[in-house]
Amino acid sequence: MENKNSDLDNNINIIEKKKTILFLHGFTQNSEIFTKRLKVILKLFKTKLPSYQMLIPDAPHLLNPEQVF
Repeated sequence: MENKNSDLDNNINIIEKKKTILFLHGFTQNSEIFTKRLKVILKLFKTKLPSYQMLIPDAPHLLNPEQVF
């Protein structure tokens, strides 16, 4: 019985949940452009916060040319 509990404790310690930082881009960008703009910040976060994952979703925003300006 003790072995099962210790195995479970070991498995829980091995599995580390990564925390997520969510970056959202604006209406006139997509995730590719936004990632390029945040390149320095993302690199800094990866070195300073290795236990975090960065998430930049791509949203399909459709705009008319009149809406851009």
